[in-house]
Amino acid sequence: MKRVSSMILKGLLFVLGAIVLLLCVFALPYLANEAASEFPEVAYLHYPILLGLYATAIPFFYAIYETISMLGIIEKESIASKQLVPGFKRIQYCGILIVLLYSAGIVILSVANALIPMLLLMGLCVLLITAIVISTSAFMKQAISLA
Repeated sequence: MKRVSSMILKGLLFVLGAIVLLLCVFALPYLANEAASEFPEVAYLHYPILLGLYATAIPFFYAIYETISMLGIIEKESIASKQLVPGFKRIQYCGILIVLLYSAGIVILSVANALIPMLLLMGLCVLLITAIVISTSAFMKQAISLA
């Protein structure tokens, strides 16, 4: 049963990674072009915003890789293995990096008076989800350390 659950979870992580990769390759450039044509006064920020979004994808994909490798450890040992603590720590650092990059982007765009409401809403959603991931990984790291 444990093996089947971890295989399903790994499959879901691969699907999530594929969806985000497809969004990065196809949807982000399209949305950036649409935003540049709809808001021509901030069209000069087209590529810096895209680069910032791509920069946040790197720690996201690393966190997915780390989660998949941690699932392998769980399959071999148990959920309370001390080998999982460094993985949770790295996932927590990835989340912190994503929060810092998005926060800096929101501040920079706000100062440049180029923060469109939809971009702010999406950024705040990402910040909220990332904060949940950071707190969960911190909790799990602490729980395993105490066990």
